[in-house]
Amino acid sequence: MPPVLDPSDIYAADHAGKLSDAVKGIPERVYVPNSGSDTVDIIDPVTFKIIGHFAWVSSPSMWCLRGISKTSGCSTISETA
Repeated sequence: MPPVLDPSDIYAADHAGKLSDAVKGIPERVYVPNSGSDTVDIIDPVTFKIIGHFAWVSSPSMWCLRGISKTSGCSTISETA
């Protein structure tokens, strides 16, 4: 684990503009689980529009950072924009 940059702010390395170059080109998205229908909506936070939607076999509770996927295998599901 990398050293903490600021002991009073555990998220100091994750503030705007300080993320890794590996994720620099990834567009911002909001993933909203719909537990009643076992689906997930993908929302563009700039336009506030739903740009994708997919079914989920069980209620999503954990996410994998390589994309939206189940933690039990991390197979990536792409957005449908």
